Amino acid sequence: MRVLAVALALSIAAVAVGYSVLSEYTSVDGKTDSVINNPVGYVLNYVDAEQETVEFRAVLEFERKQNIDFTFKDNVDSFYIDCEGGPENKMIVSGLFLRSASDAHIEFVDYTGSVNLGRKLSFSGSAKRVRTDEQTLSKDKFVKVSGKDIVFSKVFLSKLTGQSMILNNVTGNVDIFMGGDYPANIPVNDKTFKLSSFDGEMQYYNDLIILEGTGRLDFGVFKAPSE
Repeated sequence: MRVLAVALALSIAAVAVGYSVLSEYTSVDGKTDSVINNPVGYVLNYVDAEQETVEFRAVLEFERKQNIDFTFKDNVDSFYIDCEGGPENKMIVSGLFLRSASDAHIEFVDYTGSVNLGRKLSFSGSAKRVRTDEQTLSKDKFVKVSGKDIVFSKVFLSKLTGQSMILNNVTGNVDIFMGGDYPANIPVNDKTFKLSSFDGEMQYYNDLIILEGTGRLDFGVFKAPSE
């Protein structure tokens, strides 16, 4: 009986110590909780404390216009646009004007330059190869390309490096891969999403953005669901 009592006391002490250790690393905005009771808070505190880039996937929706500016000094592996047809959608490739009466897909391979994304797309730079649905306009030779106020349904950018962005009033989910079997999921509800040192790819639609890669996330704007 005495042995059982001692064992029970040791078990209670071990649980208390474990709870204390977990709680020490799960403080969010001055509120302390355990990884068991507040897993979202634990992940947020982990990311904030580490201040390292993490692997993640974000799917975020928005109603308000965003304004994203990129400048690429290194080549972007692929930059493509699914654009709507119409006389107002005009692009320039090596001094030639391009227009399409119907929806079209155009890709710029090894692109360098600038890209501005909002409700419409503007860009200016050069590409080693330019392809459309039907033909290759330039191959293995860098040419100047540009477009202004392009109406699009999708913009895709791959192999981005060291990029930053701020998205306002977005709602969705961020999955953070911390080395376990399952990602930690962070819900986002009408918040500002800040990202820096981003390496990866981006899919951008008129009211949705999908980001996959690694980067430094600013979670100071997020609150755990229990708060």
